[in-house]
Amino acid sequence: FWLKHARVATPKMSTRRSLVEMMDPASATRCRRGGNPRVSRQAARSIAELAHALEDDVAVVRRDAAKALGSQGSEALPHVFKLATVAAKDVDPEVRKNVAAALAALCPELEHSLLAGNVAQRTGAATAFRAMGGAAAPYAAPLARALQDSRSDVRCIAAEALGQVGPAALPYIAELAVAAEDKHGFVRQSVVKALRALMPELTKALQEGRDVQLCRGAVKAFGALGSAAEPQVELLARKLLDEDALVRGGAAEALGLVGLAAHPHIDELTKTAFDDDEGVRESVAKASGTLVPKLAAALRDRSVDERVDAAAALGALSIVGGPHVVQLTAALVEAALQDECAVVRSKAEKALEVVPANLVVVVQGDDVAARSSAVKALRLLSSALEDTRHDFGMGCPAKSCRACGKAVLNRGCQSCCSRFCVACFCGHATGTSECCASARKVSLRYR
Repeated sequence: FWLKHARVATPKMSTRRSLVEMMDPASATRCRRGGNPRVSRQAARSIAELAHALEDDVAVVRRDAAKALGSQGSEALPHVFKLATVAAKDVDPEVRKNVAAALAALCPELEHSLLAGNVAQRTGAATAFRAMGGAAAPYAAPLARALQDSRSDVRCIAAEALGQVGPAALPYIAELAVAAEDKHGFVRQSVVKALRALMPELTKALQEGRDVQLCRGAVKAFGALGSAAEPQVELLARKLLDEDALVRGGAAEALGLVGLAAHPHIDELTKTAFDDDEGVRESVAKASGTLVPKLAAALRDRSVDERVDAAAALGALSIVGGPHVVQLTAALVEAALQDECAVVRSKAEKALEVVPANLVVVVQGDDVAARSSAVKALRLLSSALEDTRHDFGMGCPAKSCRACGKAVLNRGCQSCCSRFCVACFCGHATGTSECCASARKVSLRYR
């Protein structure tokens, strides 16, 4: 063998280059298959010398070494990691071009290594596909399968590789969205990076709405992106009216994960809380539970405009119900009583006008846990009314129980819990013509 008797590292560049060029691309493979152990070892050593030539100081030597390695087939797989490193870092464009061609020639072997190799082979194969960029598009399917690899580093590299293959990764968006919940933070970061790279394709697919499966994956992907999906908030709000229930539910959850930027579309979200599909209603409740803590925090720490928007959004979300309504009510009461800005206090009071009626609707529902949380929220609001003697701008004409004369919702009142209206705090008996909410026939019998 040429490289055995005259090393690639010989001082003269012309000699080093000619030795690489004289290496018969198939000779090492033929010798290894010949069955002679000594010849086999020499062949492996020759391929190793070619890999070593990738680090040569002269670009033409690196270029020819990459070309020769690409023709070695599976025999070159132990050196694929070095090829991938050169593809990513070499300063010479011709070297990178030859390395990319070598990796493309090795793709069938790389696919097998990615799915069935040992740890080093799987890592090297994933790294090679990542280095290939868009040229790895035909191998998006094995990369998607690698997202479930037992090794976190393989999952991380596979996600980054998928983010570079462009539209070929779209059929596997759902797998990426699942990987966004990986227990390892660096894997989640790689998945989010990949989803951001695919955002233009995802947006286009969701706007067209032709492929239902793709739309389902797209809304999940936008949810995984969180606040990075703010530019798509309006598109997600439109998908709340989609014909497919899974798309509607995914859009609702995505709006909750986007955060404060979703507040202009809270009304659309709350309307979806009455969807005919139970899964969609559960998704809306989940989204509401995600939004309430963020809105409550914004009601304390943000600018005046943001606090005003947060108060309005919290009032609207009270109709959804769920464990978060207690935190929602507490945040609005605190803002109505303590906020330094009169505009925010007024907005919180206005939001509180709709809270009791919404909570009573929840109390009359079938969800036991939601009813319990709504009752707790009503008790909290009752306590605030009793302790502060504040009407929160509700403008009730009468706030005394006609039976006992005590304040409606006051713990000392013995009859208002079952007989008197709490939807409007008017104090008249529920169902009578005097009660301004008699049409709703609501009561506090669950209190």
